[in-house]
Amino acid sequence: TLLSPYGWVNLSIQSTLRNLQSSVVRAGETLFGGLPADPTWGWVSPTYGVKIPALSYSVSVESVFPLTVSTEWTFPADE
Repeated sequence: TLLSPYGWVNLSIQSTLRNLQSSVVRAGETLFGGLPADPTWGWVSPTYGVKIPALSYSVSVESVFPLTVSTEWTFPADE
């Protein structure tokens, strides 16, 4: 869950697995989770030669098939 200028944004991830790993990275630094951050994660480039820190959410799963992963984003209601 993140607070945006327009209200709360929620992300729900469900899986048939119990060993799902996730992390939140910004500017190459892990803010939350157990996955090692790559220095290139957590950036956005709106134009050539410009690099701005951004949030990156990663999920890692190792499994045999069948595998089901579902995600649901909930955004603030338009008022």
